[in-house]
Amino acid sequence: LVVSQFSPGDAAANFGGFIETSDPTVAGAHPLYTGGDGSQSMLSTGLGALGWGSFGANAYNRSSGLGSVAMGFNTIAGPQDVEAGGIDGGNVGQFSAGYASRAIGNVSTATGFRNTASGGSSVALGNYNYATGDATIALGKENWAQGASTIAVGFKNHAAGAGSVALGQENIAYATTGFTSGYQNVTGNSTDGSGGSATAMGKYNTASADASMALNRGTTATNQAATSMGFRTISDNLGMLAIGVNNAAGIGDTTSDQYYYADGEYTGAPAGVAFVIGNGDINTTAYQRGDNPSNAFVVNYDGSATLSGDLTINSDARLKSNIISLGSTLAKLLMIDGKSYTMKSNESKSKIGLLAQDVQKAFPELVKTTNDSDKTLSVNYQGLIPVLINAIKDQQKQIDELKKLIK
Repeated sequence: LVVSQFSPGDAAANFGGFIETSDPTVAGAHPLYTGGDGSQSMLSTGLGALGWGSFGANAYNRSSGLGSVAMGFNTIAGPQDVEAGGIDGGNVGQFSAGYASRAIGNVSTATGFRNTASGGSSVALGNYNYATGDATIALGKENWAQGASTIAVGFKNHAAGAGSVALGQENIAYATTGFTSGYQNVTGNSTDGSGGSATAMGKYNTASADASMALNRGTTATNQAATSMGFRTISDNLGMLAIGVNNAAGIGDTTSDQYYYADGEYTGAPAGVAFVIGNGDINTTAYQRGDNPSNAFVVNYDGSATLSGDLTINSDARLKSNIISLGSTLAKLLMIDGKSYTMKSNESKSKIGLLAQDVQKAFPELVKTTNDSDKTLSVNYQGLIPVLINAIKDQQKQIDELKKLIK
């Protein structure tokens, strides 16, 4: 099928007024020509359709693949060298419409303004979009779906890694199966493409390591399975979690006065930060970190924790039943001996405390058996407060009685 500006009568008489030649510089050159070996080819300029069931309409369009369609202005459906491919050549089922759009890959679609679909089964719709990988989708304006099975939708998004998704504006997914959504978020490493299956959502977030996640605004997760959420939080070691404002977990600074920057692996002094929740100082004018960050709650790698405020426990009488006085606790308390010790996991640091087995003999209510394989015992230290109160009262009673005897 050849469609031209000439009448059907002219087309029947003399190929629509075109000259049959393979030289595109010749005025009136026909878009289709027959080579010396008897094969048909198409010029790079002009309008024409070459291939079984192909169709070209309007001005300067070229349809060269089997069952391909080119419509609009200066569009291409089929390979750019416009040689006849046929079934064996693999040029099948392209569709191109609009202005200067190119559907080059097999079963590809490009519509709109200057879109290119060069990957097999790729789709590029909108304005200046590129779907270059197989089974890719690029929608909107100036998006690039590069890796196989990628999706880039919105404005200036780049899905580079295979199976990655970039949605919104100016987002980049460098590594495989990464997901980024929002504004100027980045997943994966731009240098080597590492950091697969990372997720970045929100604004100005970066998740550059495998299975890492950065959410909300200005957050960074740069190690495997690290998570950073909130405003300008940083999580920089394996499996670390930073939540809130201006918090950091696992940065690598092990100085004792910078505990919220401690390294994620336990080094003994100080304990590495594993989990951070808190409030931070914010520069609301510049939307940046303030000069006085703080952490409300920090859980360290060795199991220790720091709370910047008070810890209160519900103790309302209206919540309790079967209330009975402990009575005298002094005798039982004397069964317990305070100890100094070191933990086997860190024998360089001395501690003071109790042995759970001793407490269990006197006050079994204060000892809990965990569900681990060793059935480790833990002590409810705050539960010792009423025990101490009654012991002091008991001792004070004895003191008062002795005073009476002295008199």
